[in-house]
Amino acid sequence: VALLLSIIYFCYAAVGVTAFATVAVGVVDGGIDRHANFQTFPNALSLLLRATTGESWNLLMHSCRIYGPPECTPPRAVPPGAPVSDCAPRGVAIVYFVSFQLACTFVLLNLVIGVILDNFAEASAADGPAPGTGWAPTEADLRAFTAAWLRHDPRATCFVASAKLAEIVCELDPPLGVRGLRGFAPNRIMAVLRELEIPDRGGRIHFTETLLAVCARAAGADGAARHLSDPQSRAGRYIAKRWVRHAHLRELALADDSPEWNARDLYAATRLQKVIRGRLERRRVARLRAARAGAAGGGA
Repeated sequence: VALLLSIIYFCYAAVGVTAFATVAVGVVDGGIDRHANFQTFPNALSLLLRATTGESWNLLMHSCRIYGPPECTPPRAVPPGAPVSDCAPRGVAIVYFVSFQLACTFVLLNLVIGVILDNFAEASAADGPAPGTGWAPTEADLRAFTAAWLRHDPRATCFVASAKLAEIVCELDPPLGVRGLRGFAPNRIMAVLRELEIPDRGGRIHFTETLLAVCARAAGADGAARHLSDPQSRAGRYIAKRWVRHAHLRELALADDSPEWNARDLYAATRLQKVIRGRLERRRVARLRAARAGAAGGGA
């Protein structure tokens, strides 16, 4: 848009110098004078910039509509060897100035403003809801998550055991968590964790990565956002801009390492171990009971 505007200014300035360079100055008050004229190309650009603001552009037009005495000397009255006529060409001024006002003042400048507003709207939308969801994390959501996190990380180390992820999700109200969600059975927590791809860092999960993942799930993003560097993550941009302020969090979020396991895998492994241990323990108890029952029967 700026390039197009510059080209139009250049073309109109060139035409103005060609058509109105010799027009008499000072004929109309507020019009063509020794400061605002078409005698040189820089002066023409300056005059057009003034006209763009709407300041006395009609007086400039009238100054370029002088065609004969007493305002100017027509071409046929110019004596031989004298300078050229200082009259304006007939019919050119109206077309020139009216078309310039329509093209620049009423169209292109409004187009520039429209582009600026459009970019501003896009920037605002980046912090807004994800497409088709109508939801974006608020300060209240972030504070609720922080409160739930601090119950498991009272020293604010930004790390908790990966096994605590299910408890954190169960302590959060919808849409971040499942607390109080009607019809939600505790054994369905694995389905929720399946949507959260939070890297496991030595048996621990990090505050920022967990927050990004639960926000992305709540916003209905295609896959959980795991890094602040993810350009497709609206939740990531929101948190990076308004929440994450500490260098060590940014370094972790922008790290190139990709852990082999995530918290979901660790939780599933832990649950599987509990099931196996429970079954082995029940078998052991059953064998002990059978042995005691056999000993009691033999003694009788």
